[in-house]
Amino acid sequence: MTSQAVPFTAEEAARQEAILAAEIAAGWLTPPPEDWQLPGPEGDLPPDAGDPGPGEPPWLTGDRPATAPAPNWTALPPPGMAAGAGGPQPAAASAGAPEPAEVLPCGIVAHDPAGPGGPGFASGSALDCLEPGPVLTAALDDTDAAGLTSLNDDELAGMILAWRRTESHAAAGLLTATAELARRRAACPGPHAGEHAADELAILLTMTGRAAAGLLGQAAALARLPATRAALRTGQIDRSRAAVIGYETELLSDDDAAQVEQQVIGKAPRQTTSRLRSRARAAVMAADPGAMRRRKEKAAKQARVELQPELSGNAQLSGRELPPDAALAANARIDACARSLKANGVKAKLPQLRAAVFLALLTGTDPRTFLPDPGTDASTSTAPDSSQPGGRPCAAAPAPPGPPAPAGTCGAGPADSSSPAGTDSTDPETAHTDGEPCWPAVPAGLEINGTVHLTVPLTTWLGLTDAPSETAGYGAADGDTSRAIADSIAASPRSSWCLTITDPAGRAIAHACARRPPPASPADRAAWLKTLTITRIETGTCTHAREVPGYRIPASLHHIVKTRQRTCSAPCCTRPAAQCDTDHTLAYDDGGRTCECGLAPLCRKHHQAKQTQGWHLEQPEPGILVWQLPHGRSYTATPSEYPV
Repeated sequence: MTSQAVPFTAEEAARQEAILAAEIAAGWLTPPPEDWQLPGPEGDLPPDAGDPGPGEPPWLTGDRPATAPAPNWTALPPPGMAAGAGGPQPAAASAGAPEPAEVLPCGIVAHDPAGPGGPGFASGSALDCLEPGPVLTAALDDTDAAGLTSLNDDELAGMILAWRRTESHAAAGLLTATAELARRRAACPGPHAGEHAADELAILLTMTGRAAAGLLGQAAALARLPATRAALRTGQIDRSRAAVIGYETELLSDDDAAQVEQQVIGKAPRQTTSRLRSRARAAVMAADPGAMRRRKEKAAKQARVELQPELSGNAQLSGRELPPDAALAANARIDACARSLKANGVKAKLPQLRAAVFLALLTGTDPRTFLPDPGTDASTSTAPDSSQPGGRPCAAAPAPPGPPAPAGTCGAGPADSSSPAGTDSTDPETAHTDGEPCWPAVPAGLEINGTVHLTVPLTTWLGLTDAPSETAGYGAADGDTSRAIADSIAASPRSSWCLTITDPAGRAIAHACARRPPPASPADRAAWLKTLTITRIETGTCTHAREVPGYRIPASLHHIVKTRQRTCSAPCCTRPAAQCDTDHTLAYDDGGRTCECGLAPLCRKHHQAKQTQGWHLEQPEPGILVWQLPHGRSYTATPSEYPV
């Protein structure tokens, strides 16, 4: 590789010099030859620079042999490219200076920046903090070429994160170029030139027309979202999260889109796409409720059932653009029937039972017809299913901070909003075709009440605002849908309702359980709220007010822990807490407490992972869980935020 004149600005040259100084100070990179210098503002290089020849990649380790050749000093940005100003600064050159906080990379929740530091891609090192660009890419290529077997787990994790940042950087460039192509075609004098931009892009990139249209749409959506583009280009978010923000703000005015972007972009690097979508949708509904309503009404006209082949050779049957309340009722019925079958001895995993019930309800057939052969399938295991709740499920509903307190629902009754109050519309003996039960071979009298967990702000429930609600397993819903679901749940005398008060950040700080459902009339609901007894949820230093002796966790403690944390307590896991185990963070036999400060909801997968060698979990405060993973880095999960 030969050196080229690089048009660096003075600012970029100083930045690259600082990076090299940090690498040298770390002790794992030898200084360049004295006659070597970075390109100046005019892009000039020493006339005798030439090709310094192959050398040991400087990115691997500080243990360089004394006879190692000098590094290759040509790993510089090509003409016209810069590493990007304004990003994270490299480590200070002085030996005693603190290491920089790590860039929050894609897919990481609350990553602890106080890693071990050191050379290469170790946590806290210069490369671990470096923005994506030519320098980082050269480091990755050199490390990859040298082989990864010499890296420890922490360095390997850093390299994975660096590749992810680089991937995001490339995606930002692709979307920017795509948006420019669309702009040029739209500006063409021909009347239909812009209409075929997707066709041109499909041929250029060898993709389907639908995929090309989607790429154009995402590029157009991000063209007016500078903070999202910047976060993607610097590797703080990935293309999937950028697509969520772009889609959710698509129907807003430029001013409203900018406002929503500022509300969500700060936490986007620490959120999965599902959590980000819920947060963005709530912000959109607050900014312009009419936009979401228009999108929903337009899409509802395209309601359909789709049958498609799976790649495996099986089939996919799905309903699209269905009314949310009806879809939730249908899903609750399927789930309740599947759990009833499992409780009555049918040997299969819950997802298999749900699929079997889905087909049975549509075909009028015994659901066991659609289950795999138990003699050849591992699903016959009798181990507890990871979806079974560890205590009484509840979803609490917070309101904006301060009085009045919010109301919430735990739908334990029939979820079908078309059913009269007190009736069970999900009885398999009455859900039939041609006068025959759906599954006549299944014993009668099974418990099949559906369950829907709705979290709705008090002001929305009372009809004062249209602040969005959230439904476990579904996500955000607009005010009209929220009230429809709440009224459907309240119609059942068997439904259970709770109230949760939140702080300004949406964290649960107090809770109450109602003894009976609220009245149907909104005018009578204020009096109903006054009958509730509100108790504090532990935060900060625990007072152990709810601690009990022994290992067994009472239902009331299950309930309050799963109100505090509405999902699994592992970073990035969104499984509803009602479907999780209530886990002793420190095993009870090792001194763990059966208390709010010693318990947290974990799905079965993360419950088992926590017990695996190399995984370690601590709960320094109630609801604050610090995970130490096998590669050595720490991640902190905090209590769930409710819509406020």
